[in-house]
Amino acid sequence: VNPALLTIQGLLRKTDHLRLPYRSRRNIESILVRQASKEIDRALPWQTGHGQQTAAIALALAQQGCRLTLAGRGLAKLQEQCKRIQGQIPHAQVQSIVIDVSQAESVQNGVAQAQANLGAVNILVNNAGAAWGAAFDEFPEAGWDKTVDLNMKTPFFLTQALIGPLRAAAKDRVAKVINIASGTVFKGSPMLLHYVTSKGAVVAMSRCLARELGEDGIRVNTLAPGLVMSEGVQACPPSLIASPGARVLTRM
Repeated sequence: VNPALLTIQGLLRKTDHLRLPYRSRRNIESILVRQASKEIDRALPWQTGHGQQTAAIALALAQQGCRLTLAGRGLAKLQEQCKRIQGQIPHAQVQSIVIDVSQAESVQNGVAQAQANLGAVNILVNNAGAAWGAAFDEFPEAGWDKTVDLNMKTPFFLTQALIGPLRAAAKDRVAKVINIASGTVFKGSPMLLHYVTSKGAVVAMSRCLARELGEDGIRVNTLAPGLVMSEGVQACPPSLIASPGARVLTRM
């Protein structure tokens, strides 16, 4: 059973904050989704970030008949993800656009391009994430700025840029915003104070957005995955992976 599929199915129907036992390095940073049937909400997933986690989410959405737009900074990796999805689901409608989610102008241009290509946007998956490995007493300001700016600024302004299309879609059926946080928010992690802090802010942001946008028919959820043995995790110090409470999956 694909855990990402079960989770996405749950998020199409519920408003709870969920926790999953995996996390991976993200390169597809957003997904816009347009769901295809009344049984399963129509959506254009805009996913930011590439990687095992993102690929699983995108595949799960495609299996549900959603039309996808994968957004990120690396065109080659985006195209590779599209080919993989279409290889497993020949009828899948999936496109890619290059966008720097840390730049407001790039976000606006990307939103316009996605709407021109796909039309309505019903689901937004915010998956952009960055980390900077260093101990607290040695942590540089540049590392803090990069991590906090990307991890917190991206879901805020990308959701803001898509609020018009999401509200329009919500007139027909519930629209959805899915923000990817981290399981480390609930137990802490050494060497990752900056990352955990930024992902904790994503959880708080999702709660506030759910309160503010719920009356507009927009459902906001948070996923807080754990660790998976991805390239990003393999690059971490062994002490981080072996820290109390850490449970690293070797596959997803």
